[in-house]
Amino acid sequence: MLGLLFLFNLCVYAQWSDPAPAPGADELDASWIMVLHWAQMHHADFGNQLIFTHGPLGYTGEWRTPATFMGIAVFWLLVSSAYFAALVRISRYMSDTKWVAALWIISAILLAGLPVNMLDTRLFILSWLLLLTYFYIDENPWTAHKVLLTVAIAMASLYKFPILVSAFLVVGVITADQVLRRRIPWTLILYGAALVGFWLAVGQKLDSFGPYLKHSLMLVDGYVEGEAKYAPSEMTDVGEYVLTALLILVALSLVHPWEWVARRQAPKGVLDQVAGTEAEAAPIGFRQSVLGLLGAAGLLFLMFKGGYVRHDVHEIAAITALSLITVTLAAALWPRIQNGAAQAFVVLLSFGAIYLSWGSEQAYTQYSGPTLLLGAIVNAPYRAVNNFEAIMGSPGPLKTTPQHALPVPPPPLPRVDGTVDIYSWGQRQVIDEGLDYDPRPIFQSYLTFTSSLAELNAKFLAGSRAPGTILFDLEPIDNHYPSLEDSLSLPELLTRYDLADASGAHLVLRKSAEPRDYELVPLGTAVGSLGRWMQVPQSDDPIWATVDVRLTPLGQLARFLYKPPALLLGINSPAQPPFRIMRDVAAGGFLLSPRLGDRMTLGMLYSKGWKDELADERVTDMEVTAAFSPDGTSPCYQEDFAVQFFGLRYPHFHISGVPGVKDYLDLRQIYRQMTVLLAPPGNRPQLTEDDDGKMVITAAAQTRILVSVPANAREFHFGFGMPNHTFAVVHPTDGVTFRVYAVDRISGSQISAEVAWERDLDPANLSVDRGIQQATVVFPKDHPIYDVLLETDPSPENRLSDAYWTDLKFR
Repeated sequence: MLGLLFLFNLCVYAQWSDPAPAPGADELDASWIMVLHWAQMHHADFGNQLIFTHGPLGYTGEWRTPATFMGIAVFWLLVSSAYFAALVRISRYMSDTKWVAALWIISAILLAGLPVNMLDTRLFILSWLLLLTYFYIDENPWTAHKVLLTVAIAMASLYKFPILVSAFLVVGVITADQVLRRRIPWTLILYGAALVGFWLAVGQKLDSFGPYLKHSLMLVDGYVEGEAKYAPSEMTDVGEYVLTALLILVALSLVHPWEWVARRQAPKGVLDQVAGTEAEAAPIGFRQSVLGLLGAAGLLFLMFKGGYVRHDVHEIAAITALSLITVTLAAALWPRIQNGAAQAFVVLLSFGAIYLSWGSEQAYTQYSGPTLLLGAIVNAPYRAVNNFEAIMGSPGPLKTTPQHALPVPPPPLPRVDGTVDIYSWGQRQVIDEGLDYDPRPIFQSYLTFTSSLAELNAKFLAGSRAPGTILFDLEPIDNHYPSLEDSLSLPELLTRYDLADASGAHLVLRKSAEPRDYELVPLGTAVGSLGRWMQVPQSDDPIWATVDVRLTPLGQLARFLYKPPALLLGINSPAQPPFRIMRDVAAGGFLLSPRLGDRMTLGMLYSKGWKDELADERVTDMEVTAAFSPDGTSPCYQEDFAVQFFGLRYPHFHISGVPGVKDYLDLRQIYRQMTVLLAPPGNRPQLTEDDDGKMVITAAAQTRILVSVPANAREFHFGFGMPNHTFAVVHPTDGVTFRVYAVDRISGSQISAEVAWERDLDPANLSVDRGIQQATVVFPKDHPIYDVLLETDPSPENRLSDAYWTDLKFR
């Protein structure tokens, strides 16, 4: 029976055969996963060379390449064995009836084996089980399951830094108990030895562990404001978590010192009998009870921060951890609780936590908890086969999606020689296509949550190890003001690299043979107030700014316990939606004007004519506000803040000969001069880039755009198409009709025109209709042409009718 349950646990709990997403699917996450595999194969230094939320064993979360599979297999074999051993210990302590114990083990395995965002929970729960069994079952550190748990926690600590923090917490309270009892702190000794051993075993240097802790703490500290996200049901969800966590602490307190609910109970664990334990569980003492409660409160707080600072799908991990905690808690406390009301309380608490976790899963995945549990059972044989294939060296199958939802791979990167880094992310492509990847320390730009982190990347660019080529695209997340991500690297890019190519999906920046200097020329200082607009001084240079918004004591408390409201930056007009800003990064300095709208705006900053070419992006006025506030203020922030403005002065060049620049300038000129006659409400045409990085004019159906024709033009060449998101989804587009009209007369608001060209695109059903299409209209020689009218017309059901025009050329 135990053998079958162990295999079931290995197939449901273990993660060793899960493949990375297919190319084109979730490229941001797939990129950091690929970097972690690359780091393992290249023995990258996680103390200095790479700085990330995951550690040197972070690659074990997903299958990627046979070269790293052995580490993945060892990792999951150890942690799943430790989890299973702890479940067996608790189940045998709970009941002598084998079928009851087996059913309980199966339920705990299924709860931990849900397929949605559960990796952190599976590893976090190991620390909880060590705390639970030490303080509430027996305190012998040398039982088989505790040794396994301690070693497994040490290994899991190198998967992700928050797991390391939870391990430090639990090992710390256990060590305190052992020291206060005047015993040798064997748990600390075993954990420390295992942690050092695993650190060295994965190719890390011992003197890198200190920098790893330092830099990881910097990331964790900045995460609160750098990646905070707010859900519509914020207060309800947070209230449910906090209430459940408090009830868990109440349940733990039931075993001591209240005699009416507690009793002594002999241990029944098979594994513990093999290891040798006391004949009877010791009563819970006051110190033991307090330390256990402190450890549990700390773990609950850590999971709360992990799930609700970035309140999105991360909530699933936090709330499902509560269900696992309550289920294991009820089993561990059951033999000690003799009062019927107390027993009913812990049972109802378990079911309540499971119900909440199912609600979270339903909200974010559209699948109910029972459906996901059934899926875990049904998929167990498949996972067993997949695990076996992985052991034999065959790569696991790629994750699939429903029909019409197959991901569309990104376009190939340009072939370049020498070392390469990529901005803002997209590392998977660099590595997959065999380029010589040379990452900056914080290798994805959105992770530069603070000016100190941004400075590490800037220093890297200024150093001798800077890559020879940088592939640059602007890809901010969470509506960040674009130039805030890797803010301090922008002056280095503009002075240490030359714009070599702008024709593809990334700017190609080549390291300059003679680095140039830049300087910040003071333009003035000002005192701003939250919720009030202020003027931005004008300059013949791009404008650099520092915006120093300070937290109040209440804000500091909110930052520690939860998160303060987001800070927003409005530019030019209240009619324009504001951007998110990261407070510490803004205080350290960033490019305020011109606003970087896409990669080409950065390319234009190399140009001598940047001021005219980016006139539309000039920032003349700014406003800083706190989110969710009618007047823009918040008790979490001081109302007044200091602002300093500088001119960012550096050499500029003529870049018209750089490939791709002329095409962009021509398209932008047409965009500026065109007349929009019809557009969907709130969806006017925009100059932006499509999925392949091509600069396009968006034109969601139904849109009509009037474009002037140059004198003596005889033909009109153009590109058109529909973005990938219209067809690479479960419910795809039903198509769009593109038309070009030759306009020969304008009379008032009436346009006399005839259809010169027409084409239907149905990319969901016709693969040839995907991507950029090309066509040419020849104007009649004997008929005057004044304008062309570009029209996109939706199909009858008007499903996902986004479209675009590009490469508009008159000849």
